[in-house]
Amino acid sequence: MAKQAQERVCLDCGESFKGNPRARYCPKCREFRREGIRYQEAKTRGPGPIKRLVARIEPIKKYLSFWRLVILNVVFLLIGFSCVWYLHSLPFSIETQQKIEAFAPSNLALTVLLVWGSAMRLFYWYKENRSADNPTYWRDNYWKQLAAWLAGIVFTEFWAMIFLVL
Repeated sequence: MAKQAQERVCLDCGESFKGNPRARYCPKCREFRREGIRYQEAKTRGPGPIKRLVARIEPIKKYLSFWRLVILNVVFLLIGFSCVWYLHSLPFSIETQQKIEAFAPSNLALTVLLVWGSAMRLFYWYKENRSADNPTYWRDNYWKQLAAWLAGIVFTEFWAMIFLVL
């Protein structure tokens, strides 16, 4: 005997919905119950800081495609190396020498970070295009790649500004 969908009343929010004879909660409340909150709490509570942050990052994440990230990566590498070139083109003095010596380890680290971020993105892009059975490989690892790339940029620009201003 097949179960027939009936008009039911949700025990949590009181709305009517079509469901099988054993259904007690509407689909909306079922989702809340899976998350561990009641309908009333969900109505009164706003999204937390993490959800608000993710909501702000989501449009940026959709905008930044793989090739846009590659192009921006090259641009930021050029900016970083132009800062080094600027330091090397200054007339020689003890102060300039100190700036160059202080900037060298951070420049090496920024290059490693940016190249590492690019290599990681290229690896995931290759895996996604090569693998027909797992087309979401790039999306699954998006945050790792973006974190590596952003860490490289922040590191580069922060130290470049510090050493150019000081």
